[in-house]
Amino acid sequence: MAFSQAKRVPLLQRDHVRVAALVAAAGEIVFWLYAFFYISRHANPLGDGLEWAAMVPLTLVALCLAFPALVLSPFRRAAWISAGLAGAAAIADIVIWTQIL
Repeated sequence: MAFSQAKRVPLLQRDHVRVAALVAAAGEIVFWLYAFFYISRHANPLGDGLEWAAMVPLTLVALCLAFPALVLSPFRRAAWISAGLAGAAAIADIVIWTQIL
């Protein structure tokens, strides 16, 4: 059998990966918005506002990982890249959020 005639076995169908990446990236953006609410509710009203500095790394994760994953998720060829970006954003958010709490 020639190489060009060999059958390729897909890991997962790209449509499922696209939908999963879209849901994960949208969830990351919603989590970023929730972090604003959480920090505003738990900030010291008489403090210096340094609690808001925790939003800087969360915003970087949202802008550099979650938002590109959200933009790339509709494209079929970028399904795995989008899923990887969304997964990296989730891991980064977990690490940062455990430090905030």
